[in-house]
Amino acid sequence: MTLNNEWIEIETPYLDRHNDCLSIYVRRYENHFELTDGGYIINDLKMSGCSLDKGQRHVILLQTLNAFGIKLLNDEILTAYASLENFPVKKHNLIQAMLTINNLADRRNARD
Repeated sequence: MTLNNEWIEIETPYLDRHNDCLSIYVRRYENHFELTDGGYIINDLKMSGCSLDKGQRHVILLQTLNAFGIKLLNDEILTAYASLENFPVKKHNLIQAMLTINNLADRRNARD
């Protein structure tokens, strides 16, 4: 779905913890792409009272970002940059990071 002249939305078949389909947003530049969750995952966790600023959840957040090569912009927006050649891999990595971080809300025994 085209949102405007810059961004398109890609709805995935993967579900978040609310059983809603995850969406990612893509903007094409001349020779690369920017892929993002628009801040959805981190903001949803924060609104649910799940702190990611310290403790075990923070460690897992940083490990997840590092493992999937995802950047965290403005402390809330999961972002990846891709070329035409590696777009499918970067899209996959962003979605996997979104799913992994989304599951941090279920870590009952995580030290905050």
